[in-house]
Amino acid sequence: MGVGLAQNELSQGHRAYFNTGGLGLLIGDGRLSYAPERAFEAYYAMALTTTLAMSLNYQHVENLAYNRDRGPADFFAARMHVDF
Repeated sequence: MGVGLAQNELSQGHRAYFNTGGLGLLIGDGRLSYAPERAFEAYYAMALTTTLAMSLNYQHVENLAYNRDRGPADFFAARMHVDF
């Protein structure tokens, strides 16, 4: 079991660039309504057998792409791992 918190921010230079309409690989909303991107994640991993494991994951993200007009968003995942 594990949990994590993260907060990501842009430098003043990057904020100014995106605020003037600059585009990036993952960011580019024109006049950026800037806010730090925040995330929470929790997961639980369990061994089903000696060769099979499963994990469940939940993520909550606020201000996606540093834009307070986006989100929040919730992500759920399940993963299987098999050893041969």
